[in-house]
Amino acid sequence: MKNQAIFQISAAAIQKWQEIVDLLAEILCVPSALIMKVEPPNIKVFVSSKSAGNPYETGELACLNTGLYCETVMKTRKLLLVPDALQDENWNANPDSPESYNFKQSDFYIKSITDLGINIIFRLGYSAEGKSAIHHNDPPPSYGKWANIAAHIVRHYNQGWANGFHANIRYWEIWNEPDQDGFWPPRPSPTNYVTLARETCLAVKQRVPNAVVVGPAAAQMPTVWRPKKPLFDALLADTRLLTCLDAISLHTHRFKQKPETVSRDYAVLRDAYLSRWPNGLPQKPIIDTEWGDSVYASGLTEDTQARWVARMYLVNLMEQVRLTNWYCLFDVGGDDAEMEHRFGLVRLDGTRRPAYQAYKILARQLGAMSLKQVIARFNQRTAQGASALVFCDTAERCVLAVWETEGSFGPRMISVPGWRRTGPDIDYLGREVASPISAGGVLEVEVQTAVRYVPVAPQPQVQNDKSVR
Repeated sequence: MKNQAIFQISAAAIQKWQEIVDLLAEILCVPSALIMKVEPPNIKVFVSSKSAGNPYETGELACLNTGLYCETVMKTRKLLLVPDALQDENWNANPDSPESYNFKQSDFYIKSITDLGINIIFRLGYSAEGKSAIHHNDPPPSYGKWANIAAHIVRHYNQGWANGFHANIRYWEIWNEPDQDGFWPPRPSPTNYVTLARETCLAVKQRVPNAVVVGPAAAQMPTVWRPKKPLFDALLADTRLLTCLDAISLHTHRFKQKPETVSRDYAVLRDAYLSRWPNGLPQKPIIDTEWGDSVYASGLTEDTQARWVARMYLVNLMEQVRLTNWYCLFDVGGDDAEMEHRFGLVRLDGTRRPAYQAYKILARQLGAMSLKQVIARFNQRTAQGASALVFCDTAERCVLAVWETEGSFGPRMISVPGWRRTGPDIDYLGREVASPISAGGVLEVEVQTAVRYVPVAPQPQVQNDKSVR
C-alpha cells in the first residue's frame, strides 16, 4: 500500500499537467503533447493535449519494447530531438502515425468482401505488396513494434482509426504457418513465434478488447505418423499467450487423403497436447483456418473435390471444431502441374468447379442449423464407414446429412430410427434424387461417398396405442 500511495497523483496535479501539455502543443504548433506513464509490461498515455489532429487518447496503452520515443529516452536517459521524423531513417515509420501506413489496396479488398456480407478471417503477417508479386514473410526485426503495427491495423478496420472502417472483423490470426521454412525463413523458431504472438495478442487486446485473436495457424498438426510438434510444445509453455488467445488455429489439409482421416489426428492432438493444458486455465477451442484439396494434375478429380468439400465441414463439426475455412475460393495460378495453383472453387478463367456448387448446397441445406444428433459415424481409427447427422434450426426444421467413405462395395441402405422423411432427398449438387420407401415405419436412406440431405422430423412416439408428439 505504501508503494501504491507514492504513485498516486491528485486531480489538481493532473489538471495542471493538462494545461501544460495543451499550452506546449499550442506554442510549438504540434498536433500532440503527452505525459506517459510506465505500467510494465505497458506504457500508457496519462495526459494528452486537447489539440486538433492529436491521434493519442488518454488511457491508450501500448506494449513496451515497441521503439517509441519515450522508451528511447528512458533507455538512454538523454534528451531526444527528432526535427523531422519523416526524414529520419530511425523514425520515419512511426507505428502510431497514420502517415506511416498505406491501406489503399487492403481497404479495397476489405470493402469488396464486406459489401457482400462475407465474414473475414484477417491474417496478420504474410502479405503481398499491393497487386505485385512482392511478398513479405520474414520475421520482423522488432516484435514489439510489429505488434504495435498489428494493433493499429485492427483499429483501422474495426474502430475507424486513420480514416478506416467499422467492419466488425471478428477473427484476427497471427502469422501464417510459422512451422514452415517458407513462412518463417530461414527456418522455423517456435519460441520466437510464440514471443511474437504473445506481444501481438496483448497489443491487439489492449486496444480492441472484443477482437477474437487466434494462432498459431500451424501447417503441421500432430498426426499418427508424426505426433511430436515443437510449435505446440512452445505454445503450451507460454501461459500468457494461451490466456490471451481466443482459439487455437490449425491447417488440416489432407493432401489426397479422405476427410475422415483428420479424426485420428485430432485424437493425437488431444492425447499428446491438449491433455497437457495448464491447470486452472480455461481450454481454448480448436478452429480450422485452412482446409482444401487441389485438383492439379497429380491431385483429386474435380468430382472428388466436390464430394469431399461438405464432408470436411461435417467431420470437423463431429470433432467439436466449430469454424472451418475452405482454402481457397479462386485458383491462384495457371500451371496445372503446380499444386498451389489449383485449390480454388472457381477456376482461373472465372468458371465454377462442381465443388463451388457442392459448397453452395451445403450452405443452403445446413447454414442456418446446428448439429443436434450424431446417429452414426465412421470408424475413427480406420476412417471407414457411414455417418448420419441431424441438424435443426431454431424453428425445429431438421435435415439429415448422410454419407459413406470410399472403399465400400457400392451404395447401400442405412436405417435411421426415430426420424421420418418430410420431403425429397437432395444430393451434393442440389438435385432431387429418388427416396427409398421406408419399411415398417423406419426411415431408410441410401448412402454414397457424397453427402445426401434428407429433410426430416421426429417420428411420433406411441404410448398406450395413441400417437403423441
